[in-house]
Amino acid sequence: MSIPPLQGLRVLDLARVLACPFSAMILAELGAEVIKVEQPGSGDESRSYEPVAERNGQRDSAYFFACNRGKRSVTVNLRHKDGQALVRDLIRHCDAVVENFPTGTLKRYGLDWEALRAINPRLVMLSCTGFGQTGPYAKRKGYDTVFQAMSGLMALTGERGGGPVKPGLPIADLTSGLWITIGLLAALRGRDATGQGAYIDFSMLMGRWRCSPPPPRASLPWARYRRVLARNIQAACRPLPFAVPMGGSCISPVRISIGRRFVVRLAWMNWALMRPWAPMPNVWRNVGV
Repeated sequence: MSIPPLQGLRVLDLARVLACPFSAMILAELGAEVIKVEQPGSGDESRSYEPVAERNGQRDSAYFFACNRGKRSVTVNLRHKDGQALVRDLIRHCDAVVENFPTGTLKRYGLDWEALRAINPRLVMLSCTGFGQTGPYAKRKGYDTVFQAMSGLMALTGERGGGPVKPGLPIADLTSGLWITIGLLAALRGRDATGQGAYIDFSMLMGRWRCSPPPPRASLPWARYRRVLARNIQAACRPLPFAVPMGGSCISPVRISIGRRFVVRLAWMNWALMRPWAPMPNVWRNVGV
């Protein structure tokens, strides 16, 4: 399309590292004006991450630019009153703000939702933390690996009989970025209808859970399914318990991955290996929950 769909939208990015910056980058690529706020001196800590790439004669983090391209940038000392006043002035002209400070940090700076809403009633604000703004884990910090482990993703990944395996990509961060984008766009659409802004409390752990395998039956509550999945996750031996046969097999010198919907491919594999086809009734039965 000739006109970017989010042209005219202004977003203040107060976040660091990956999840929120990745979301803000998506908004920028859709046409929004994104202003990234960094601390003076060191900036976003991801500027020091490997790998390093040459850019304009300087060596910079390719990681940082991969999730912050298309943004404007400004440094602000949020611990100083002048810096806090500058952010409040920016908020007056913004449609949305994303942040991932530890719970309670922005309130100490006078930049929490209640303070910013008083300045701009149409503002949409999203706070991204590991475990949400309330609850017993609200004050705890967390990173991608923590949420991969706690959600059961690592236990579902790896070879049969082996230990939990962390996927190569920061899946929890990346999927959180997608959830954040969806939440912001939904809230902005609601604001168009009501004229009022909104506050979104996003938990990365819950975001990771929502990408976990769904219950095999629509009538099975999510909470119960999580308990059952966690209890039987090792017994499931990696393949999803409601979609068998599914998994990988190593037949030297190649590795073959199969899924239950590819029966023809599985039959061809047996023919290609010159093995007679034999029915396997136990393999085709889904494991009940």
